Amino acid sequence: MILLPFIRPKQQPNCYSRKDARLYMAGIGRHATVNSIMNPDTVVRLFFVGLFILNLAAGVYLLRHQERLFGANSGFHTDTTGARDYNKLQVWATWVHVALLTGAFAIFY
Repeated sequence: MILLPFIRPKQQPNCYSRKDARLYMAGIGRHATVNSIMNPDTVVRLFFVGLFILNLAAGVYLLRHQERLFGANSGFHTDTTGARDYNKLQVWATWVHVALLTGAFAIFY
């Protein structure tokens, strides 16, 4: 069975169709081992990529709902603009650090 002229399998795959043969050559068919698809490095990298994407979504949510989340509160009589700005600064600084950490782990792990 010839799949591609320049790539030959080490052993003849036990495939029933060309699609099965292509999946076998790509390493994602039913003949592939679990280690070839989801080794621990890939799982950790996908985990950090997912965290990074969730963090970006949280940043968009914070940006869109900033006034509702950090706006003036009439029930809190000692609330000042300085305190609100300081709270915003703390939240955005934490968000930036988490984004940098998850992004760095997703890229360099």
